[in-house]
Amino acid sequence: MRQASGHEVNGKEKWIYRLVKALYGTKQAARAWQQHLKKLLLKADCHALQFDQSVYTMREGEAFLLIGTHVDDLFVLFNQKGKKMKDKVWETLSKALTIKDLGNATWTLQMNIERNLQKGELKISQANFTREVLKRFAMDKCNTAPTPAVHTGDEATITEADLPKDEAECTRINALPFMELIGCLWWLTQNTRPDIFVALQRASKWIAKPSEKLWRWLMRILRYLAGTIEIGLTYKRYEKPLLTAYVDASFADEGEGKSTAGWAIFMQGNLIGYESATIKRVVLSSTEAECHALSHLGKENTWQRRLLTEMLGVECK
Repeated sequence: MRQASGHEVNGKEKWIYRLVKALYGTKQAARAWQQHLKKLLLKADCHALQFDQSVYTMREGEAFLLIGTHVDDLFVLFNQKGKKMKDKVWETLSKALTIKDLGNATWTLQMNIERNLQKGELKISQANFTREVLKRFAMDKCNTAPTPAVHTGDEATITEADLPKDEAECTRINALPFMELIGCLWWLTQNTRPDIFVALQRASKWIAKPSEKLWRWLMRILRYLAGTIEIGLTYKRYEKPLLTAYVDASFADEGEGKSTAGWAIFMQGNLIGYESATIKRVVLSSTEAECHALSHLGKENTWQRRLLTEMLGVECK
């Protein structure tokens, strides 16, 4: 690390410090913290999963403990017989770190977590974050829309004719916060709102060439969100981990001439993975587009199956 301005050592102004402890904000701080945390969890007899190094498990007979890590937050799940293992991990971490038990998780990464123990359901949503986004872009009192996008008529496509015609129009359009809004919408999409995935992906293709119509597309997504704020993902209790996957692909979409692939993976009816993306390579037929999409689904499904099998200790098919 460079010497702080005004605090250089005389005669060694060009020397740099060798850090003996990672400082917050330095390039290697995150890696150093994860190595330290991993060492402590392994010391407590936890096992890092092969297919996701940020997840740790511990098993002793029927006792089960699962720890998900995100930076300095730990999400601990355990059954009734696993409470002793949880206490053991807590004791090990307490000796090396200052930690605090916040109880049942109800809020994380701008996501609300709701539980219904009687029905065996867990729901995650981003209602509060959605309200913040609507208010930030002055759409908190807008009229709602029944769908996130229009799929027929002139409003369904953007062409070169829809782009700004002169410098004054370009200046006005470029002043609109396209990147900020799309970033907020992607955060929703990646976590709890797969229903706006396709509409947002289609709009994002034109971010390099913004236009008035593109802004209307994004406003329609916000109008749709305004009428579906409470929608989220609900997960229900299941007996056996059984995976079901769906995949589809289009061929040479109108306008770009590129194909789009999409897939979704469910476990006992609970959505656990989804994607929609443009196929980067050139495909020569609808059959080739379908096979390309199926290949990508196969890779994702294999990883999900192996992760769940290792995590749950039960073969996932």
